[in-house]
Amino acid sequence: MSGTKTAADLAADLQDIEVVMIRTSLSRASIYRRMAQGSFPKQRKLGARTVWAKTDIDRFCAEVIGDGSMGDCMGQDLAA
Repeated sequence: MSGTKTAADLAADLQDIEVVMIRTSLSRASIYRRMAQGSFPKQRKLGARTVWAKTDIDRFCAEVIGDGSMGDCMGQDLAA
């Protein structure tokens, strides 16, 4: 199989806010608050859409799981 990605592959590599919220168990407000604090990947504008790269979200989840803080912070709104 060649290294060429199809349109479906590329679309799967981009995740909207609803998918990111489910994958991270964070609320919309928590995601944007963490972005402002620099502790969450930045979104990317794609025309009228706002998306996150799947690899960025994968990395964020791995870091949270890896440092043992998943139970401490995932899904909770952190006061700024």
